[in-house]
Amino acid sequence: MKKTYFLILIITLFFITGCFKKDSLEDVTIYTTNYPIEYITQRLYGTHASIFSVYPNDVDIKTYELNDKQLSDYSKGRLFIYNGISNEKNYALTMLNNNKKLLIIDAAMDMSFTNKEEEIWLDPSNFLMMARNVKEGFKEYITNTYMEKEIDENYDKLKIDISEIDAEINLIVENASNKTIVVADDLFLFLEKYGLNVLSLEDNKNLTAKRLDDIEKLMSNKKVDYIFIKDNDELNEKAKGLVNKYNITPISFRTASNLSETERSEKVDLLKIMYNNIEALKKELYE
Repeated sequence: MKKTYFLILIITLFFITGCFKKDSLEDVTIYTTNYPIEYITQRLYGTHASIFSVYPNDVDIKTYELNDKQLSDYSKGRLFIYNGISNEKNYALTMLNNNKKLLIIDAAMDMSFTNKEEEIWLDPSNFLMMARNVKEGFKEYITNTYMEKEIDENYDKLKIDISEIDAEINLIVENASNKTIVVADDLFLFLEKYGLNVLSLEDNKNLTAKRLDDIEKLMSNKKVDYIFIKDNDELNEKAKGLVNKYNITPISFRTASNLSETERSEKVDLLKIMYNNIEALKKELYE
């Protein structure tokens, strides 16, 4: 009886002190790329790993390039989660060459975008596809049934949060008397799925003389008061001219590709950014 008691006590102590791990992917270091992927990873698996972005705070990830030393350091992690429809797939190849045991997950597997890359996380439907890819990627590597169930539950909670954002966008557009916005970049065209009339001033073949004329009429008649621009972007010359001529106010729309040092310190997360973007839209749709 005493032997049985001591055996149970020893096993209990092993579990309490953490000597028994639930899974080989527990208590590891995971590196991610853009902030939405980092956020997804934290939501799904944040209690079981140390999770970091490979990008420094404040940098523009579309122009920033990781150097050889950074790639070598990040290769020492256990798992790398990246956006495979960007140049980040090249980082994954380099890191795999550095560390043959490195595990990888392509968060954008089987995904594509129509206009701009940021659509794959700013569009709630696309974001959930990306989250599902990360979830399924984890489940390919994890063998512990309890942890698989936990990841599924965390995904379901995340799905509810993102679905509420999707519903909120639908609601504000449905109830808006003005459903037209002027934007500086074709990225915003994904908002047309909600019933918005999105007029882009991006300087490409779609910016016809008629479209310019339509936009100018709206501005001169005070039908629009704002122009939406991606954070870290500048207005092109045509847009600048219209802004100055009609006293239009530019509004920054956060793409959430990366966080600033201030946002990190203030605990700003992806949901907060998305709801702030919705509030920005309301200024044009309701004021």
